[in-house]
Amino acid sequence: MEHGDIFISSGVGDQFCGNFVMTTPEETVLWEAEPHFITSGTVSIYYDEGKCESLIVRIEQTYREEVCFSVPLKNTRSFTIRNLRKVCVHCTDGSGTYRGKYCLSIHYRLDHLDDCEEE
Repeated sequence: MEHGDIFISSGVGDQFCGNFVMTTPEETVLWEAEPHFITSGTVSIYYDEGKCESLIVRIEQTYREEVCFSVPLKNTRSFTIRNLRKVCVHCTDGSGTYRGKYCLSIHYRLDHLDDCEEE
C-alpha cells in the first residue's frame, strides 16, 4: 500500500543503528541497499562531537535526485524518504575527529520480488 510519497510496509523491515567515527572530512558510507531491493525508511543522524559546525548527510535515491541536509553539532535530524539507496555523511570544515550515531528504519517493498525469482 502506498500513502502519499512513502511506502507503508506490512511489517517487513529492518532497523540498523550504530556509531561512526571519521578522521577525515571525506564522505563515509553508513548504509547501502542491495541493488534488487526497493526500500523506504527514516534516516536519523546524531552529530555528537567534532570541529565542524554541521555534518552533511547525503541520501541517494533510486529514480530521483539525491537529498542533502545538515546536522548541527549536538543535534539529531531525521528524514523519511522513498526509494532509499545509500546514506553518506561528511564534514566540509577541515580535519579532526567527528563522532556521531545513526539509525535507519528500513521498509522493503515485496511485490516486486517475484521478478527476481524469474531471472
